[in-house]
Amino acid sequence: MQRVVADEYGVELQRIDPTAFIERYAAALDVSSETTEKANAILERTESTIQNCASRTKAAASLYLAEQYTETNVQLTEVAAEADVSGQTISRRAREQKAVLSDDFLWGRDEGDDSPE
Repeated sequence: MQRVVADEYGVELQRIDPTAFIERYAAALDVSSETTEKANAILERTESTIQNCASRTKAAASLYLAEQYTETNVQLTEVAAEADVSGQTISRRAREQKAVLSDDFLWGRDEGDDSPE
């Protein structure tokens, strides 16, 4: 909707950096720095693969996926409430991210580059 209004009035919308949302959500949910770092790494490696998606949704999906591979115990419903994004949407985006990442990267066994070609 914002895009339609912006186009109608000739306004250029600035892109919001999703890492700012990760930091905000991580602080609000009191997740570990390890989880926050993993979420940022996931986002960095997958951001270009998730098209037509709001920055806050990318951030929420990254944080939720990172939570699954660290010692943090944050539920999808908590992330969804904090991000004001449906749990179904976050889950779908997290699956898209997971599909382009290696298990070794997700489990922290490989810090090398496995970004999509």
